[in-house]
Amino acid sequence: MKKVQIVLDEKKILADNQYNLQKIYAVIDSVFVDKYGLLKGQDGFYLEI
Repeated sequence: MKKVQIVLDEKKILADNQYNLQKIYAVIDSVFVDKYGLLKGQDGFYLEI
């Protein structure tokens, strides 16, 4: 089993006030889940089964 975790500096993203954090997470989810077929675990890891 392979695991991938994406770590973002949420405080910096929010402090810059340039980007929408929820949209960033939505794009990351769409790439890993929709494109690569990984499962998103409750611990924040993307899992390949």
